[in-house]
Amino acid sequence: MNIPSDSIESLWGWLKHEAQLSPSLQAATAVVNVEITPRRPGRIKYMATYWFGLCEKNVVVPAGTPVRVLRRKGNTWFVEPLSS
Repeated sequence: MNIPSDSIESLWGWLKHEAQLSPSLQAATAVVNVEITPRRPGRIKYMATYWFGLCEKNVVVPAGTPVRVLRRKGNTWFVEPLSS
């Protein structure tokens, strides 16, 4: 497959832009796959992909907990439990 590099760069730019906080992300949810603790990121499943997940609140978020996606920094999503 021969894809011009400018197409890949355009796609990457679009993906990075879309992944940043937007009104549509505020209602997005994910599920914790590996427990999140106050000092250690866990893993979440979001948009059919596994990501690092951090909670800004000083709580433990166990595996299996549904969470609200707040924002992204690099390859880590900041989340909060839906029950909060």
